[in-house]
Amino acid sequence: GSSGKAFSEDQVDRAVQVLQPIAPRYPDALRSVNVEGTVILRFVVGANGRVEPGSIEVVSTSHRLFAESVKSALLNTRFRPAAAGGHEVRQLVGQGFGFKLNK
Repeated sequence: GSSGKAFSEDQVDRAVQVLQPIAPRYPDALRSVNVEGTVILRFVVGANGRVEPGSIEVVSTSHRLFAESVKSALLNTRFRPAAAGGHEVRQLVGQGFGFKLNK
């Protein structure tokens, strides 16, 4: 179930996998002034394959609008949950996202 601790990737038999990726939207306000950047987040993917909304933590971001865009995309992304001991479990995931303009 979704209760209990979140496992790290090295504690699971099968790590979380993205099933339906949702690309973060490039914030118009930053695109219009040619700002590029990166976001690093930590979050928990529950045993149901969804990101737990309260678990999203911004580790670093070059601009808060990038972080908001990534958070929004993550909440709509579907994952194959991690598995340990034959059960689907919660997993803590760290992921980086880059925003680059096509010049």
